[in-house]
Amino acid sequence: MPPRAVRIVCTIGPASRDPESLAALIGAGMDVARINFAHGTPDQHRETVARIRAAAAAADRPVSILQDLAGPKVRLGQLDGERVRLVADQQVTLDCGVAKARGDELPVPDAWFAGEVQPGGPILIGDGAVELEVLDVDEARVHCRVVVGGEISSGKGINAPGGLSERPLLDEKDRADIALGVELGVDLVGVSYVRSADDLHLVRGILRDEHQCATPLVAKIETELALQNLDTVLASCEAVMIARGDLSLEIPYERVPVAQKRIVAAAVRAGRPVITATQMLQSMVSAPRPTRAEITDVANAVLDGTDAVMLSDETAVGIDPVRACQAMSKIVVATLEAYPDFPETSVDGVDEPLRELAFFARAAVRIADDLAVSAILTWSRGGLAARLISRQRPTVPIIAPTRTEQGARRLGLSYGVHALPCPEGHLDRKRLEQALGSVLDDEASILMVGHLTGEARRIPWMALTRAVDNEDWGRDPREGRLGGLPVSRVQE
Repeated sequence: MPPRAVRIVCTIGPASRDPESLAALIGAGMDVARINFAHGTPDQHRETVARIRAAAAAADRPVSILQDLAGPKVRLGQLDGERVRLVADQQVTLDCGVAKARGDELPVPDAWFAGEVQPGGPILIGDGAVELEVLDVDEARVHCRVVVGGEISSGKGINAPGGLSERPLLDEKDRADIALGVELGVDLVGVSYVRSADDLHLVRGILRDEHQCATPLVAKIETELALQNLDTVLASCEAVMIARGDLSLEIPYERVPVAQKRIVAAAVRAGRPVITATQMLQSMVSAPRPTRAEITDVANAVLDGTDAVMLSDETAVGIDPVRACQAMSKIVVATLEAYPDFPETSVDGVDEPLRELAFFARAAVRIADDLAVSAILTWSRGGLAARLISRQRPTVPIIAPTRTEQGARRLGLSYGVHALPCPEGHLDRKRLEQALGSVLDDEASILMVGHLTGEARRIPWMALTRAVDNEDWGRDPREGRLGGLPVSRVQE
Protein backbone atom coordinates (compact mmCIF):
# COMPACT_ATOMS: atom_id res chain seq x y z
CA MET A 1 0.00 0.00 0.00
CA PRO A 2 1.48 3.44 -0.91
CA PRO A 3 2.43 5.61 2.07
CA ARG A 4 -0.17 8.10 3.30
CA ALA A 5 0.70 11.70 2.36
CA VAL A 6 -1.35 13.52 5.03
CA ARG A 7 0.06 13.04 8.52
CA ILE A 8 -1.91 12.08 11.64
CA VAL A 9 -1.35 13.79 15.01
CA CYS A 10 -2.68 11.94 18.07
CA THR A 11 -3.05 13.54 21.50
CA ILE A 12 -1.73 11.27 24.21
CA GLY A 13 -3.68 11.10 27.46
CA PRO A 14 -4.98 8.70 30.12
CA ALA A 15 -6.60 6.46 27.50
CA SER A 16 -3.48 6.09 25.38
CA ARG A 17 -0.29 6.63 27.38
CA ASP A 18 0.26 2.99 28.33
CA PRO A 19 2.93 1.18 26.25
CA GLU A 20 0.45 -1.17 24.56
CA SER A 21 -1.81 1.65 23.37
CA LEU A 22 1.14 3.68 22.10
CA ALA A 23 2.45 0.73 20.09
CA ALA A 24 -1.04 0.15 18.66
CA LEU A 25 -1.44 3.85 17.75
CA ILE A 26 1.85 3.79 15.86
CA GLY A 27 0.68 0.67 14.06
CA ALA A 28 -2.61 2.40 13.23
CA GLY A 29 -0.82 5.36 11.62
CA MET A 30 0.16 7.91 14.27
CA ASP A 31 2.96 10.11 12.87
CA VAL A 32 3.10 12.76 15.61
CA ALA A 33 2.33 12.31 19.31
CA ARG A 34 0.97 15.48 20.94
CA ILE A 35 1.39 15.95 24.68
CA ASN A 36 -0.79 18.68 26.20
CA PHE A 37 1.27 20.29 28.96
CA ALA A 38 -1.84 21.94 30.38
CA HIS A 39 -2.40 18.58 32.10
CA GLY A 40 -0.12 16.14 33.89
CA THR A 41 2.99 16.39 36.04
CA PRO A 42 6.63 16.61 34.94
CA ASP A 43 7.20 12.99 35.97
CA GLN A 44 4.19 11.85 33.97
CA HIS A 45 5.50 13.71 30.92
CA ARG A 46 8.94 12.11 31.34
CA GLU A 47 7.33 8.68 31.48
CA THR A 48 5.09 9.36 28.46
CA VAL A 49 7.97 10.60 26.31
CA ALA A 50 10.09 7.56 27.25
CA ARG A 51 7.23 5.25 26.33
CA ILE A 52 6.66 6.97 22.96
CA ARG A 53 10.35 6.75 22.10
CA ALA A 54 10.45 3.06 23.07
CA ALA A 55 7.34 2.22 21.04
CA ALA A 56 8.67 4.11 18.00
CA ALA A 57 12.02 2.33 18.23
CA ALA A 58 10.27 -1.06 18.45
CA ALA A 59 8.23 -0.20 15.34
CA ASP A 60 11.32 1.20 13.56
CA ARG A 61 9.40 4.39 12.76
CA PRO A 62 10.31 8.02 13.46
CA VAL A 63 7.44 9.40 15.55
CA SER A 64 7.62 13.11 16.32
CA ILE A 65 6.67 14.49 19.73
CA LEU A 66 4.77 17.80 19.83
CA GLN A 67 4.90 19.57 23.19
CA ASP A 68 1.80 21.77 23.45
CA LEU A 69 2.33 24.59 25.96
CA ALA A 70 -0.68 25.61 28.05
CA GLY A 71 -0.30 29.35 27.43
CA PRO A 72 -2.59 32.01 28.92
CA LYS A 73 -5.79 29.96 29.04
CA VAL A 74 -8.30 31.39 31.55
CA ARG A 75 -10.17 28.82 33.64
CA LEU A 76 -12.66 28.72 36.49
CA GLY A 77 -11.21 28.07 39.93
CA GLN A 78 -12.52 25.58 42.46
CA LEU A 79 -16.28 25.84 42.76
CA ASP A 80 -18.33 25.23 45.89
CA GLY A 81 -19.61 21.83 44.84
CA GLU A 82 -18.91 19.43 41.99
CA ARG A 83 -21.13 21.28 39.51
CA VAL A 84 -23.07 24.53 39.44
CA ARG A 85 -26.11 25.09 37.23
CA LEU A 86 -26.68 28.54 35.79
CA VAL A 87 -30.07 29.53 34.36
CA ALA A 88 -30.97 32.19 31.81
CA ASP A 89 -31.31 35.76 33.18
CA GLN A 90 -29.63 34.80 36.45
CA GLN A 91 -27.07 37.35 37.65
CA VAL A 92 -23.64 36.01 38.62
CA THR A 93 -20.31 37.54 39.62
CA LEU A 94 -16.87 36.39 38.56
CA ASP A 95 -14.36 36.89 41.38
CA CYS A 96 -11.01 37.44 39.63
CA GLY A 97 -7.66 36.66 41.23
CA VAL A 98 -9.32 34.11 43.51
CA ALA A 99 -8.65 30.36 43.30
CA LYS A 100 -11.52 29.06 45.46
CA ALA A 101 -15.17 30.11 45.57
CA ARG A 102 -16.22 32.64 48.20
CA GLY A 103 -19.98 32.46 48.69
CA ASP A 104 -22.01 32.46 45.47
CA GLU A 105 -19.33 34.11 43.33
CA LEU A 106 -17.52 32.14 40.63
CA PRO A 107 -13.74 32.09 41.20
CA VAL A 108 -11.36 33.00 38.37
CA PRO A 109 -7.73 32.60 39.52
CA ASP A 110 -6.50 34.83 36.68
CA ALA A 111 -6.15 38.37 38.04
CA TRP A 112 -5.83 39.88 34.53
CA PHE A 113 -9.27 38.80 33.41
CA ALA A 114 -11.31 41.65 34.91
CA GLY A 115 -9.28 44.15 32.91
CA GLU A 116 -9.94 42.36 29.62
CA VAL A 117 -13.74 42.55 29.49
CA GLN A 118 -16.13 45.41 28.80
CA PRO A 119 -19.80 45.98 29.72
CA GLY A 120 -21.98 44.49 27.00
CA GLY A 121 -19.34 42.00 25.93
CA PRO A 122 -19.79 38.21 25.97
CA ILE A 123 -18.05 35.67 28.19
CA LEU A 124 -18.13 32.00 27.16
CA ILE A 125 -17.58 29.12 29.60
CA GLY A 126 -16.86 25.48 28.77
CA ASP A 127 -16.21 25.81 25.03
CA GLY A 128 -19.27 28.07 24.69
CA ALA A 129 -21.74 25.78 26.49
CA VAL A 130 -22.62 28.69 28.82
CA GLU A 131 -22.75 32.32 27.72
CA LEU A 132 -22.70 35.40 29.95
CA GLU A 133 -23.12 39.10 29.19
CA VAL A 134 -20.95 41.56 31.13
CA LEU A 135 -23.08 44.10 33.00
CA ASP A 136 -20.40 45.89 34.98
CA VAL A 137 -16.77 45.59 36.09
CA ASP A 138 -15.99 46.56 39.68
CA GLU A 139 -12.21 46.29 40.11
CA ALA A 140 -11.64 42.53 40.38
CA ARG A 141 -15.33 41.58 40.14
CA VAL A 142 -17.16 41.10 36.85
CA HIS A 143 -20.94 41.26 37.20
CA CYS A 144 -22.80 39.33 34.51
CA ARG A 145 -26.19 38.15 33.28
CA VAL A 146 -26.59 34.56 32.10
CA VAL A 147 -27.62 34.55 28.42
CA VAL A 148 -27.38 30.79 27.80
CA GLY A 149 -27.58 28.61 30.89
CA GLY A 150 -26.07 25.24 31.64
CA GLU A 151 -23.85 23.31 34.04
CA ILE A 152 -20.30 24.41 34.82
CA SER A 153 -17.58 22.72 36.85
CA SER A 154 -14.18 23.56 38.31
CA GLY A 155 -11.43 24.15 35.77
CA LYS A 156 -13.68 24.87 32.79
CA GLY A 157 -12.19 27.22 30.22
CA ILE A 158 -13.33 30.83 29.95
CA ASN A 159 -13.17 32.93 26.79
CA ALA A 160 -13.82 36.63 26.32
CA PRO A 161 -13.54 37.28 22.57
CA GLY A 162 -10.83 39.86 22.01
CA GLY A 163 -9.29 39.27 25.43
CA LEU A 164 -5.73 38.00 26.01
CA SER A 165 -4.38 40.87 23.88
CA GLU A 166 -2.27 42.56 26.56
CA ARG A 167 -1.39 39.76 28.97
CA PRO A 168 1.99 37.97 29.01
CA LEU A 169 2.10 34.91 26.75
CA LEU A 170 3.99 32.73 29.25
CA ASP A 171 3.80 32.27 32.99
CA GLU A 172 6.34 30.55 35.21
CA LYS A 173 4.79 27.14 34.56
CA ASP A 174 5.12 27.61 30.79
CA ARG A 175 8.77 28.57 31.19
CA ALA A 176 9.38 25.51 33.36
CA ASP A 177 7.60 23.38 30.75
CA ILE A 178 9.85 24.77 28.00
CA ALA A 179 12.87 23.71 30.06
CA LEU A 180 11.32 20.27 30.59
CA GLY A 181 10.69 19.94 26.84
CA VAL A 182 14.34 20.65 26.15
CA GLU A 183 15.34 18.05 28.75
CA LEU A 184 13.08 15.49 27.10
CA GLY A 185 14.20 16.31 23.56
CA VAL A 186 10.75 17.08 22.15
CA ASP A 187 10.72 17.62 18.39
CA LEU A 188 8.22 20.48 18.14
CA VAL A 189 6.92 23.12 20.56
CA GLY A 190 3.31 24.26 20.18
CA VAL A 191 2.82 27.91 21.19
CA SER A 192 -0.74 28.58 22.37
CA TYR A 193 -2.74 31.79 21.88
CA VAL A 194 -0.24 33.39 19.52
CA ARG A 195 -1.18 36.98 18.76
CA SER A 196 1.77 38.22 16.73
CA ALA A 197 5.28 37.31 15.62
CA ASP A 198 6.56 38.83 18.90
CA ASP A 199 5.07 35.91 20.84
CA LEU A 200 7.06 33.46 18.72
CA HIS A 201 10.22 35.54 19.04
CA LEU A 202 9.79 35.37 22.82
CA VAL A 203 9.64 31.56 22.91
CA ARG A 204 12.45 31.22 20.38
CA GLY A 205 14.60 33.56 22.44
CA ILE A 206 14.05 31.51 25.60
CA LEU A 207 14.99 28.31 23.76
CA ARG A 208 18.07 29.92 22.26
CA ASP A 209 19.38 32.05 25.13
CA GLU A 210 18.46 29.93 28.15
CA HIS A 211 18.71 26.43 26.69
CA GLN A 212 20.95 26.73 23.58
CA CYS A 213 18.25 24.95 21.64
CA ALA A 214 16.47 25.54 18.32
CA THR A 215 13.37 23.35 18.57
CA PRO A 216 10.92 24.18 15.73
CA LEU A 217 7.83 26.15 16.77
CA VAL A 218 4.21 25.36 15.89
CA ALA A 219 2.11 28.53 16.10
CA LYS A 220 -1.45 27.78 17.21
CA ILE A 221 -3.91 30.02 15.38
CA GLU A 222 -6.76 30.53 17.84
CA THR A 223 -7.13 34.31 18.24
CA GLU A 224 -8.45 37.14 16.08
CA LEU A 225 -5.07 38.88 16.34
CA ALA A 226 -3.26 35.82 14.95
CA LEU A 227 -5.55 35.91 11.91
CA GLN A 228 -4.88 39.61 11.44
CA ASN A 229 -1.11 39.00 11.66
CA LEU A 230 -1.12 35.69 9.78
CA ASP A 231 1.65 36.49 7.26
CA THR A 232 4.16 37.63 9.89
CA VAL A 233 3.20 34.74 12.18
CA LEU A 234 3.88 32.28 9.35
CA ALA A 235 7.22 33.93 8.67
CA SER A 236 8.22 33.48 12.33
CA CYS A 237 7.41 29.79 12.91
CA GLU A 238 8.13 26.39 11.38
CA ALA A 239 4.51 25.14 11.32
CA VAL A 240 0.98 26.20 12.30
CA MET A 241 -2.01 24.54 13.92
CA ILE A 242 -5.59 25.63 13.22
CA ALA A 243 -6.91 25.30 16.78
CA ARG A 244 -10.57 25.51 15.82
CA GLY A 245 -11.94 25.06 19.35
CA ASP A 246 -10.77 28.33 20.86
CA LEU A 247 -10.76 30.05 17.46
CA SER A 248 -14.53 29.47 17.22
CA LEU A 249 -14.92 31.23 20.60
CA GLU A 250 -12.65 34.14 19.71
CA ILE A 251 -14.31 34.86 16.35
CA PRO A 252 -17.93 34.19 15.25
CA TYR A 253 -18.18 30.44 14.68
CA GLU A 254 -19.64 30.89 11.19
CA ARG A 255 -16.31 32.43 10.11
CA VAL A 256 -14.21 29.40 11.13
CA PRO A 257 -14.58 27.33 7.91
CA VAL A 258 -13.45 30.24 5.74
CA ALA A 259 -10.64 31.05 8.18
CA GLN A 260 -9.50 27.42 8.00
CA LYS A 261 -9.25 27.55 4.21
CA ARG A 262 -7.42 30.87 4.35
CA ILE A 263 -4.89 29.58 6.90
CA VAL A 264 -4.21 26.37 4.95
CA ALA A 265 -3.70 28.25 1.68
CA ALA A 266 -1.40 30.82 3.31
CA ALA A 267 0.64 28.14 5.10
CA VAL A 268 1.12 26.12 1.90
CA ARG A 269 2.27 29.25 0.04
CA ALA A 270 4.71 30.06 2.83
CA GLY A 271 6.02 26.49 2.92
CA ARG A 272 4.90 25.91 6.52
CA PRO A 273 3.25 22.59 7.46
CA VAL A 274 -0.29 23.11 8.72
CA ILE A 275 -2.28 20.95 11.16
CA THR A 276 -6.09 21.05 11.10
CA ALA A 277 -7.26 20.32 14.64
CA THR A 278 -10.12 20.06 17.13
CA GLN A 279 -13.17 17.80 17.23
CA MET A 280 -12.47 16.18 13.87
CA LEU A 281 -13.90 12.84 15.05
CA GLN A 282 -15.33 14.07 18.37
CA SER A 283 -18.18 11.55 18.49
CA MET A 284 -15.58 8.75 18.69
CA VAL A 285 -14.78 9.84 22.25
CA SER A 286 -17.79 7.71 23.17
CA ALA A 287 -18.89 5.98 19.95
CA PRO A 288 -17.25 3.35 17.71
CA ARG A 289 -17.96 5.19 14.43
CA PRO A 290 -17.63 8.82 13.34
CA THR A 291 -20.62 10.83 12.17
CA ARG A 292 -21.08 11.61 8.47
CA ALA A 293 -20.40 15.27 9.20
CA GLU A 294 -17.09 14.40 10.88
CA ILE A 295 -16.04 12.18 7.97
CA THR A 296 -16.76 15.06 5.60
CA ASP A 297 -14.88 17.50 7.86
CA VAL A 298 -11.71 15.38 7.69
CA ALA A 299 -12.06 14.89 3.94
CA ASN A 300 -12.54 18.62 3.36
CA ALA A 301 -9.41 19.40 5.37
CA VAL A 302 -7.48 16.99 3.13
CA LEU A 303 -8.96 18.60 0.02
CA ASP A 304 -7.99 22.04 1.37
CA GLY A 305 -4.38 20.83 1.28
CA THR A 306 -3.65 20.40 4.99
CA ASP A 307 -0.39 18.65 5.91
CA ALA A 308 -1.83 16.95 8.98
CA VAL A 309 -5.09 16.23 10.78
CA MET A 310 -5.28 15.94 14.55
CA LEU A 311 -7.15 13.84 17.09
CA SER A 312 -7.59 15.40 20.56
CA ASP A 313 -10.01 13.91 23.09
CA GLU A 314 -10.62 11.04 20.67
CA THR A 315 -7.23 9.54 21.52
CA ALA A 316 -6.55 11.23 24.87
CA VAL A 317 -9.66 10.11 26.76
CA GLY A 318 -11.80 8.26 24.19
CA ILE A 319 -13.15 4.73 24.53
CA ASP A 320 -10.98 3.38 21.68
CA PRO A 321 -8.04 5.61 20.66
CA VAL A 322 -6.69 3.07 18.16
CA ARG A 323 -10.03 2.75 16.38
CA ALA A 324 -10.23 6.54 16.10
CA CYS A 325 -6.76 6.70 14.54
CA GLN A 326 -7.64 3.90 12.13
CA ALA A 327 -10.82 5.74 11.13
CA MET A 328 -8.87 8.94 10.51
CA SER A 329 -6.36 7.08 8.34
CA LYS A 330 -9.13 5.41 6.30
CA ILE A 331 -10.81 8.75 5.56
CA VAL A 332 -7.52 10.39 4.55
CA VAL A 333 -6.49 7.52 2.27
CA ALA A 334 -9.92 7.28 0.59
CA THR A 335 -9.98 11.04 -0.04
CA LEU A 336 -6.49 11.16 -1.54
CA GLU A 337 -7.19 8.12 -3.71
CA ALA A 338 -10.21 9.89 -5.19
CA TYR A 339 -8.58 13.35 -5.45
CA PRO A 340 -4.79 12.92 -5.57
CA ASP A 341 -3.96 16.07 -7.55
CA PHE A 342 -3.47 19.56 -6.18
CA PRO A 343 -2.81 22.72 -8.19
CA GLU A 344 0.77 23.95 -8.38
CA THR A 345 1.81 26.28 -5.59
CA SER A 346 3.08 29.69 -6.65
CA VAL A 347 6.63 30.58 -5.70
CA ASP A 348 5.49 34.07 -4.64
CA GLY A 349 5.20 33.15 -0.96
CA VAL A 350 8.80 31.92 -0.64
CA ASP A 351 11.53 34.02 0.99
CA GLU A 352 13.80 35.62 -1.60
CA PRO A 353 16.95 33.59 -0.76
CA LEU A 354 15.02 30.36 -1.42
CA ARG A 355 13.08 31.35 -4.54
CA GLU A 356 15.52 29.71 -6.93
CA LEU A 357 15.33 26.45 -4.98
CA ALA A 358 11.53 26.71 -4.88
CA PHE A 359 11.37 27.06 -8.67
CA PHE A 360 13.62 24.03 -8.95
CA ALA A 361 11.45 22.01 -6.55
CA ARG A 362 8.39 22.84 -8.66
CA ALA A 363 10.24 21.71 -11.79
CA ALA A 364 11.28 18.48 -10.06
CA VAL A 365 7.65 17.67 -9.25
CA ARG A 366 6.64 18.33 -12.86
CA ILE A 367 9.36 15.99 -14.10
CA ALA A 368 8.41 13.35 -11.53
CA ASP A 369 4.81 13.44 -12.78
CA ASP A 370 5.76 13.45 -16.47
CA LEU A 371 8.12 10.49 -16.08
CA ALA A 372 5.88 8.64 -13.60
CA VAL A 373 8.81 8.05 -11.25
CA SER A 374 8.32 5.77 -8.26
CA ALA A 375 9.77 8.23 -5.75
CA ILE A 376 11.42 11.60 -5.30
CA LEU A 377 14.45 11.00 -3.09
CA THR A 378 16.28 13.80 -1.29
CA TRP A 379 19.00 13.14 1.27
CA SER A 380 18.27 15.51 4.11
CA ARG A 381 20.15 17.34 6.82
CA GLY A 382 17.83 20.22 7.73
CA GLY A 383 14.91 19.15 5.56
CA LEU A 384 14.86 22.21 3.29
CA ALA A 385 14.66 20.40 -0.06
CA ALA A 386 12.03 17.96 1.25
CA ARG A 387 9.84 20.80 2.54
CA LEU A 388 10.11 22.78 -0.70
CA ILE A 389 9.07 19.71 -2.68
CA SER A 390 6.27 18.97 -0.20
CA ARG A 391 4.96 22.51 -0.77
CA GLN A 392 3.99 21.43 -4.30
CA ARG A 393 1.84 18.53 -2.99
CA PRO A 394 3.25 15.91 -5.40
CA THR A 395 1.41 12.65 -6.07
CA VAL A 396 4.79 10.90 -5.87
CA PRO A 397 6.10 9.94 -2.39
CA ILE A 398 9.00 12.04 -1.11
CA ILE A 399 11.62 9.81 0.52
CA ALA A 400 13.97 11.77 2.78
CA PRO A 401 16.87 9.73 4.21
CA THR A 402 18.45 11.57 7.15
CA ARG A 403 21.63 10.98 9.12
CA THR A 404 19.89 11.51 12.49
CA GLU A 405 16.70 10.36 14.23
CA GLN A 406 15.99 13.96 15.20
CA GLY A 407 16.27 15.09 11.59
CA ALA A 408 13.73 12.47 10.56
CA ARG A 409 11.32 13.38 13.35
CA ARG A 410 11.40 17.06 12.50
CA LEU A 411 9.99 16.23 9.07
CA GLY A 412 7.06 14.42 10.67
CA LEU A 413 4.46 17.06 9.79
CA SER A 414 5.32 17.66 6.12
CA TYR A 415 2.86 16.47 3.48
CA GLY A 416 4.07 13.45 1.51
CA VAL A 417 7.50 13.31 3.20
CA HIS A 418 8.62 9.93 4.54
CA ALA A 419 11.82 10.42 6.49
CA LEU A 420 14.11 7.44 7.03
CA PRO A 421 16.93 7.63 9.58
CA CYS A 422 20.13 6.40 7.92
CA PRO A 423 22.95 7.16 10.38
CA GLU A 424 25.54 5.35 8.26
CA GLY A 425 24.61 7.35 5.16
CA HIS A 426 23.29 4.33 3.27
CA LEU A 427 19.75 3.36 2.23
CA ASP A 428 19.23 -0.12 0.83
CA ARG A 429 16.59 -1.12 -1.67
CA LYS A 430 14.61 -3.29 0.73
CA ARG A 431 14.10 -0.41 3.13
CA LEU A 432 13.11 1.92 0.30
CA GLU A 433 10.54 -0.60 -0.89
CA GLN A 434 9.18 -0.97 2.65
CA ALA A 435 8.75 2.81 2.82
CA LEU A 436 6.96 2.84 -0.54
CA GLY A 437 4.82 -0.16 0.32
CA SER A 438 5.66 -1.98 -2.91
CA VAL A 439 8.39 -3.99 -4.64
CA LEU A 440 10.15 -1.97 -7.35
CA ASP A 441 10.99 -3.21 -10.81
CA ASP A 442 14.72 -2.85 -11.59
CA GLU A 443 13.89 -0.22 -14.21
CA ALA A 444 11.64 1.84 -11.94
CA SER A 445 12.71 5.49 -12.02
CA ILE A 446 13.82 7.43 -8.94
CA LEU A 447 14.35 11.18 -9.12
CA MET A 448 17.11 12.44 -6.82
CA VAL A 449 16.89 16.11 -5.81
CA GLY A 450 19.16 18.28 -3.67
CA HIS A 451 21.48 21.26 -3.74
CA LEU A 452 25.20 21.96 -3.55
CA THR A 453 26.65 24.66 -1.36
CA GLY A 454 28.31 27.28 -3.53
CA GLU A 455 30.34 30.25 -2.33
CA ALA A 456 27.48 32.72 -2.82
CA ARG A 457 24.36 30.55 -3.07
CA ARG A 458 22.92 27.06 -3.00
CA ILE A 459 23.12 25.31 -6.37
CA PRO A 460 20.16 22.98 -7.03
CA TRP A 461 20.59 19.67 -8.83
CA MET A 462 18.56 16.63 -9.80
CA ALA A 463 19.45 13.24 -11.25
CA LEU A 464 17.28 10.50 -12.73
CA THR A 465 18.30 7.02 -11.72
CA ARG A 466 16.82 3.51 -11.53
CA ALA A 467 15.92 1.23 -8.67
CA VAL A 468 18.69 -1.17 -9.68
CA ASP A 469 21.30 1.59 -9.29
CA ASN A 470 21.41 1.46 -5.50
CA GLU A 471 24.95 2.85 -5.40
CA ASP A 472 23.63 6.06 -6.97
CA TRP A 473 20.53 6.85 -4.91
CA GLY A 474 21.33 4.77 -1.83
CA ARG A 475 24.31 6.79 -0.59
CA ASP A 476 24.39 10.24 0.98
CA PRO A 477 25.75 12.57 -1.76
CA ARG A 478 27.72 14.45 0.89
CA GLU A 479 30.02 11.42 0.92
CA GLY A 480 31.28 12.51 -2.47
CA ARG A 481 29.16 10.76 -5.10
CA LEU A 482 26.14 12.02 -7.02
CA GLY A 483 24.61 9.80 -9.69
CA GLY A 484 27.82 7.81 -9.79
CA LEU A 485 29.97 10.92 -10.29
CA PRO A 486 32.28 12.49 -7.68
CA VAL A 487 31.03 15.79 -6.27
CA SER A 488 32.15 18.17 -3.54
CA ARG A 489 30.52 20.39 -0.95
CA VAL A 490 27.09 18.81 -1.09
CA GLN A 491 24.80 20.04 1.65
CA GLU A 492 21.10 19.64 2.40
